[in-house]
Amino acid sequence: MASGDVYKVTCVFSNSISTKDLSFGFHIEQNALTMASVEDIGGAVEDWWSTGSGGGGQKSRHANEIALQRVELRRIFPLEATVQAFTTGLPIAGSETGDPLPANSAVIISLRCDQIGRRRRNRLYLPPYAEADSEGNISEATAQATWTDWDGLNSDLTALTSSVPMTVWSPTDEVSNLVTAHLVDRRPRSQRRRTVRAASYISAGA
Repeated sequence: MASGDVYKVTCVFSNSISTKDLSFGFHIEQNALTMASVEDIGGAVEDWWSTGSGGGGQKSRHANEIALQRVELRRIFPLEATVQAFTTGLPIAGSETGDPLPANSAVIISLRCDQIGRRRRNRLYLPPYAEADSEGNISEATAQATWTDWDGLNSDLTALTSSVPMTVWSPTDEVSNLVTAHLVDRRPRSQRRRTVRAASYISAGA
């Protein structure tokens, strides 16, 4: 392990309705001589899910049927076969009332860096939310809260003693760039079959 190594953090959720696990992942970069522990990284993800950083906690936007089960950590550059797992205090279920949207109605967070091109951005598919507005989109307030809590997660990871900021990783170029912006799409998407509708992104203060 060395400064500049790239890791993938995978968040795994259960869905008691479909009985199939849901997951998404993002990349972080080791920014110190000593790599942060899976407990520190998993704890930051758990805080994002449970309490958030001004947005009320991500679980507040998901139904009780959706629960954070574990957080996995694996070094991908240079590649390492070992997968570490964080399960302390988990699972933690969503706290929003009502039924969840269909499992393929994922909420997208788009991660951007200070360079252009498809290889310089990443897209995350969060588990389905518990509610939608009359047009089938998540409300602007909900999207803004999602943005705020994700921003808090990146800040918490960066602030660890062994700092591990979020990055956009290009496996083709083997290049990692720090995330400088993230956007939340108000329109739910299918991870398997993307819609052709234009995005309706929410950013800070928007």
